[in-house]
Amino acid sequence: MATPTATATGTATPTVVPETTASCGSSPLNGRTQKVVDVITATVPNVTRCRDVTTAHLAAINGTLHLSDKSLTSLRSGDFAGLSNLQQLNLGFRENLELTDDASIRAYVFWTISEPRHVDPEDNELTSLPADIFDGLINLRHLHLDGNRIASLDADIFDGLTNLQSLNLHGNNIASLHEDVFDGLSNLRGLAVSRNRITSLDADIFDGLTNLKYAHLGSNGITSLDEDIFDGLSKLYGLAMYGNSISSLHEDIFDELTDLRYLRLEGNQLTSLHKDIFDGLPRLWRLFLNDNQLASLPADLLDTPNMAGLHLHGNRLASLDEDIFDGLTNLRDLRLQGNQLSSLDADIFDGLSKLENLSMGGNGITSLDEDIFDGLTDLRYLDLGGSQIASLPANLFDGLSKLEELRFHFNRVTSLDEDIFDGLTNLEYLRLDNNRVVALDEDIFDGLSNLRYLDLSANQLTSLDEDIFE
Repeated sequence: MATPTATATGTATPTVVPETTASCGSSPLNGRTQKVVDVITATVPNVTRCRDVTTAHLAAINGTLHLSDKSLTSLRSGDFAGLSNLQQLNLGFRENLELTDDASIRAYVFWTISEPRHVDPEDNELTSLPADIFDGLINLRHLHLDGNRIASLDADIFDGLTNLQSLNLHGNNIASLHEDVFDGLSNLRGLAVSRNRITSLDADIFDGLTNLKYAHLGSNGITSLDEDIFDGLSKLYGLAMYGNSISSLHEDIFDELTDLRYLRLEGNQLTSLHKDIFDGLPRLWRLFLNDNQLASLPADLLDTPNMAGLHLHGNRLASLDEDIFDGLTNLRDLRLQGNQLSSLDADIFDGLSKLENLSMGGNGITSLDEDIFDGLTDLRYLDLGGSQIASLPANLFDGLSKLEELRFHFNRVTSLDEDIFDGLTNLEYLRLDNNRVVALDEDIFDGLSNLRYLDLSANQLTSLDEDIFE
């Protein structure tokens, strides 16, 4: 383990204690880091002593070498020499990533590295890598360095790894990336440098990564992006830039990402978007713009017919154009909660016949048009909670026969029509708590035979008919 040493300012900084070297006689493992030698020796069949490991043994290792959870503090040049057929090297904590051309399925594994797993700080504290540590690993396909404390990378550290397909640097202390650090990685498909300390990226950082499918850059301190930074990445499938400090984006920044399906921009400081910024993204499937500072959206911003998920919650939207969702005929998940909306046009959801989840609570909405949900025949989840709605039209939910969950808590309703829930035969979850309801008709819940959860608390009810729950 590293021991702290005092600096001139009195702050304790870690001093890396070099790992012990192995004594393996005439074996090619002699002089390498002991913990690396132990793992390599355990990988060689029918060999128990490092002195018996030969050059042929090293070349025969063609699977995965796991060095995670080994309390490493540093590595030496030559630690992996001779492992010319190694395919995967794991120096971190994340599950192994297997990225193939079956992007729709395999993407999920890579795409969900957004939050770190719990890591005991005494398990692995790799802080430095020699510049030539990966020399000779020409067949390496997957390299996992996540969950360490690496602060910097030499510009040439990945030179020669021409077959590398996935590179995971998630959860380190990297403050900057040299513009040439990924040069030569023409077969790279997945790149994760999320949860580091990067504040800026060179405009040419991704040059040559023509096969890149996933770029995960979230949870850094990036403040701006060059308009040409993603040029040439025509195969990019998923791009994550969430949790940075980006305040604006050039209108042409995504122009060449014609295969993009996932775009995560949530948790930045975006105040506005150019109306053409998503033009040329015909395959965009999920768009995350939530938790920014967007006060308005251009009426024709979202001309992306394949979009299935749109996250706009946690912004400052005070109004939405009635045509904002026009053309999103495949939209299934729409999140508008936590904005400053006071009203919505009666036709705003027209054409969203495939919508399954609609969250619009936590706004300042005072009323809803009786036809606003017309045509949402596939809707299963509807959240209207935390608004200021004082009354509901009797036929507001007509046609929502597939609705399974309805949240209408924390509003101002004093009464509900006896037929308000008619036709909601699949409803399982209903929240009406924290309203001002003074009475309920004895037949109001008739037909809700699938109801499993009902909350009427914090209203002004003094009595209930004895047959109301029949």
